[in-house]
Amino acid sequence: MNDLVTGATLHPTLCAPDFQAIRQLGRPEAGTRLKAILTSLVGAEEHALDTIFHVRLQCFRMVRELETWKDDVDPEMDRPFKSLDRWTECFFPDQPRYAKAAKAADESLAGVPMETINKISVSNLMLLSSPGVSEKVRTKPDVLQTAQTSTKRGLLNYLNQKHNQKLEHAEPVMLPKDGKSRFDVAITMALALDAKTQPEAIEYIAETYISENAVRYQKWIEEQKA
Repeated sequence: MNDLVTGATLHPTLCAPDFQAIRQLGRPEAGTRLKAILTSLVGAEEHALDTIFHVRLQCFRMVRELETWKDDVDPEMDRPFKSLDRWTECFFPDQPRYAKAAKAADESLAGVPMETINKISVSNLMLLSSPGVSEKVRTKPDVLQTAQTSTKRGLLNYLNQKHNQKLEHAEPVMLPKDGKSRFDVAITMALALDAKTQPEAIEYIAETYISENAVRYQKWIEEQKA
């Protein structure tokens, strides 16, 4: 990631872009910067997921608000993109989980200031933006305040009890010592942390394995050709 002022290459977990300065640029230049930031986050380390997710979310917010996606050409149609969804799928096909999740969170919480969003964990942002939470409920002041201070389970309980939402808990499971049913455990963990459906959980598991082993697999391919 390049610092807007110095041009120095910075690791995304160590420094957030100067979004205020980027917003002062003309739309084409701002769009170039935002796309470069999003590209630099592909494959970023999981240990800084909160930081990375919030940077992604703010990038998508600015791309949406400034409509910078309209300045890019759809390579398959040879004309400007018709939608932000298509733009996202085209430029970030290898990271649909993270890109789509950040984009969905921004769109669901469009009226919520970034100052508030940055205080909410990724798991709570994804919960608030999930289809199971009413559009009218997710941006209420008390809900946003609870989201800033509670765990995902605490927020889920609050939404159910105070706002009559019908959200279900994903019960925790112990990792089996005999190695059996580990795929079922992985699905349960994905449903608890990120996914909303079982097919989405399976997709997340596959994406995680692919991203973690892409370099090894490419090396294996090269060895087979030798």
